[in-house]
Amino acid sequence: MAQKRCIFFLTVTMAWLPAGAGNRTWAAEQAPASQEARARAVEIHVFWSPGCRNCEPVEGKALKRLGQELNITIRPTYIDIDKLENYAKLVKIEQLLGVESQDLPAVLVGSQLIGGERTIKSKLGPVVLRVADKGERWPDAVDEILRKGASLQVRPEAAVKVYGIYFTLTACTHCRRPDHVVKYLKSSAPNLELSTHLKQDIETRILQEIVEERAGIPLAERGKRPRLVVGKGYLTDDGISDAAALKLVRQAEGADTPPWVVSESEKFAARKRLTRLFDSLTLGTMVVGGLLDGVNPCAFAVIVFFISYLAALGRARGELLAIGMSFILAVFATYLAIGLGLSELLGVLSRVPWLGRAISFVVAGLAFLLAAGSFYDLGLVMKRRPREILLQLPGVVKRRINVTIARRLGGAHRDAMKDDAVDISQQRRRIALLPIAIAALSAGVIVSILELACTGQIYLPAVRMMLFSASGRRLRALGYLVVYNLAFILPLIGVFVLAYAGVTSDQLRDWLNRHLGVTKFVMGVFFLLLAVIIVVIEF
Repeated sequence: MAQKRCIFFLTVTMAWLPAGAGNRTWAAEQAPASQEARARAVEIHVFWSPGCRNCEPVEGKALKRLGQELNITIRPTYIDIDKLENYAKLVKIEQLLGVESQDLPAVLVGSQLIGGERTIKSKLGPVVLRVADKGERWPDAVDEILRKGASLQVRPEAAVKVYGIYFTLTACTHCRRPDHVVKYLKSSAPNLELSTHLKQDIETRILQEIVEERAGIPLAERGKRPRLVVGKGYLTDDGISDAAALKLVRQAEGADTPPWVVSESEKFAARKRLTRLFDSLTLGTMVVGGLLDGVNPCAFAVIVFFISYLAALGRARGELLAIGMSFILAVFATYLAIGLGLSELLGVLSRVPWLGRAISFVVAGLAFLLAAGSFYDLGLVMKRRPREILLQLPGVVKRRINVTIARRLGGAHRDAMKDDAVDISQQRRRIALLPIAIAALSAGVIVSILELACTGQIYLPAVRMMLFSASGRRLRALGYLVVYNLAFILPLIGVFVLAYAGVTSDQLRDWLNRHLGVTKFVMGVFFLLLAVIIVVIEF
């Protein structure tokens, strides 16, 4: 009986105790319930194009990962805006929410529309969390558009027909908002006849120049893409919005002929305008670049070692000049062949526009880095630490170059000396010089390839710029390469002429060391200008 009373007392006591008092497992038991309350579902609508390259933040895996981090279930509905009726939904929702032409992809969360890859990465998480906490939903008008769709904003057939032309890029066209704006514009303005151009070949570039000249676009602003021109008005890149494009059509005056119909005289004038600036600029760049490459410490040090080695072999001054010319001829031919191969490779790759732009971006970035490296080396030279400079051939390559010169010239020299020991007549000596000249040719080819890692620092950006100016004209491209390589060997010829005149290799080396700082400064400025020119021309 006492036992029953005790049990009854404990039961009543536990019933009156606060929940969890003195109970360690309460928190653990209640935690899952709390987590379930936290793990609410948030619906979002994603306006995108399937296969879009900058849509990673809104893909299923990324949203699932974000939901796990926030402990919120994200339920996406994907809306393909490549379909015109779906893009019309996005335009109408933007109008209701008071935003205009968001970047793509665009995400509707609650009453907020977030657009663009970077913005989505930074803001989607906090917005989803806020919507989940407040239980926020989009307005009823937006919900109606999502369910029933939006009618296309087709303007009444206008009396005056207007023409437009759109220059864009083939790189991920379905990801770019301006391309969708123009596509929607065609359906919403029936009085507009529009032509779209994706190519970046010389003929399309000339057409764009003619259209931009007619529209009165400033020279500094020409050649940019994407660009929409309707009548005398134009929009560029981020300025191409749905509202602005419609306004452009409304304000345009009628024309008798479309803008893509051009005369031969206009083509001639446009080609002349385009080539005048690029040709003069490129020719000067090729000359300066070649000369700088020729006095590049890498190339200069090699030629000084070459002369000092010939002097150590005891060759006569006349023979020194002949052997040197053989070496320089090999350097010229090798570099010209490398330039032709490089220009052909870049030309083929550039036929894919997005890849061509990517190559330009990489080359421009490399030029900026080389400019920084040259100025860094200038600082080391001013601190009297030239051995620590950054832009130079690795020690193993330097040794390989020296070994190549020594083995090839040294072996040919020893064979010639054996012949001289037998017959030292002048005619016989000239014949014995031939193997040494051939050895110098082969050494020039190998050395040119080995030192390309250093001299190519200028060559690659210069070839890329040359391709811009040549624009498919092979003969002109070849002319630029010949000019560059003639300028490249000019300092080498000067060095051999000085050696023939009696200047020693030590004097040449001292000259290089005294002017190393100036050389690095000029190279840094050149790299910087080259990078800026490539960026301006391409972007």
